Amino acid sequence: MDNKPFLKMYMDLKEAEEIKVTKEEAFEKLKELIELTPYYVYDFEQGYYVLCGKLDSHYAVKAYNGEVVELSEL
Repeated sequence: MDNKPFLKMYMDLKEAEEIKVTKEEAFEKLKELIELTPYYVYDFEQGYYVLCGKLDSHYAVKAYNGEVVELSEL
């Protein structure tokens, strides 16, 4: 099997810039933009539904400059 077409897809990618923002700093910037939605999930081992939560956000923090952007912009 020839993997050249597969490798060709990655030739245009650029090397990532240096990370300057810690996970803790990124969380502080995003914590007001995070949504927690209650969800019930069926646990097959226990045989009943368990209350869980879906953690989601439409925003991200750029690791090289700390800018908060919408995911649709990436």
